[in-house]
Amino acid sequence: MKKITLLTLITLFFVSKLKAQTNFDIVLSKNYTVDARCNYFSNYFKNKPKEVGFNIVKEGDKLYFEVTDKNWANKLFRKSGDGIAIDVVSKSRYDCGKVIEDVQIRGTVLKPVYAKQLVRGFKPSPGNRFRTFVGSIPENLKDEELEFNILFLNNKVLCRYQRI
Repeated sequence: MKKITLLTLITLFFVSKLKAQTNFDIVLSKNYTVDARCNYFSNYFKNKPKEVGFNIVKEGDKLYFEVTDKNWANKLFRKSGDGIAIDVVSKSRYDCGKVIEDVQIRGTVLKPVYAKQLVRGFKPSPGNRFRTFVGSIPENLKDEELEFNILFLNNKVLCRYQRI
């Protein structure tokens, strides 16, 4: 009996570690719209000028975070734990007849890219925009029709889930 209990505990420990690794080091806030850790991001987005835009651009299997105002983005990502992660969502998730779970993360989250790498990576792109590399499409999703959503992280806390 002791062996079974010990085996169960060890299994639960490894399963929880495995599950935690799928979200990397992102802290999922239950309600980031009122989470005090997200005040800076909430206010920054609330005061975003209308002419500032951002998007995820796909080139081949590479993904880029693209902005119209590099300075706006540089000020957004102030601390080392500020950054973004991309949620790669297969559109087949929304097929008729499928039950859609109400969850924060809808697809496969790519490894987060944090402030230092984001800011250093911005390069000019067509249309007076700037882009920085944020990841590659996972092998198992390359043949799917996809959407790319952005997890904005403030000190590694999910503070905004932006559907694109």
